[in-house]
Amino acid sequence: MGRVGKDLKKPKGKTSAYAFFMQATRDEQKKNSGKPLSFLKFSKKASEKWKNLFDEDRKTYKKMAANDSVRYK
Repeated sequence: MGRVGKDLKKPKGKTSAYAFFMQATRDEQKKNSGKPLSFLKFSKKASEKWKNLFDEDRKTYKKMAANDSVRYK
């Protein structure tokens, strides 16, 4: 229902490395915490974590984004 008036055959847009990181962080937060954070608090914490992430650790998410880019094309 979210794609009303759009071409249903068109693939979903490609996902960025940051978006993959945010999803993984959200899943980790849900698993490790009994209480959910507000979107604002979660976004701030995850953004700070991304900024401090080493390039070596970002490679995983960049590879996931590259694979998703191939899927999109």
